Amino acid sequence: MQELLNIANSWPIWVICGLSVLTVVLQSLIFIRRARKNAKPLGITDAQCKLAIRTGALTSIGPTISSLLVILSLVAVVGGPIAWMRLSMIGSASTELTAASVGAQAAGVTLGGAGYDLHAMSTSWFTMAINGC
Repeated sequence: MQELLNIANSWPIWVICGLSVLTVVLQSLIFIRRARKNAKPLGITDAQCKLAIRTGALTSIGPTISSLLVILSLVAVVGGPIAWMRLSMIGSASTELTAASVGAQAAGVTLGGAGYDLHAMSTSWFTMAINGC
């Protein structure tokens, strides 16, 4: 299992997943910029925009804490980069954990159990990707 996690946490995987997460961050920044630009013609002040952004950021903390607990189990099985990328895109740790389990079952093993090898992990990754589509 340690050899499997070495592959799952290797620098090429971090780079590829980092690019995907960077895309999500850039899309978020573009959305915020356009929302602020379009707020002026609607009569929404800069102070109201700042308050809305701050409120959205604060209210996202609660759901993030519950996802953090599930992501720890996901990181232990499919690696940190994939867990980080999938939760940045989808945001539902339980959905991703279920998809990874279904992928492992499709490979004929249990998630993280005996026989969970590179083939099973790649099947879990593929299932998580298809689930996101």
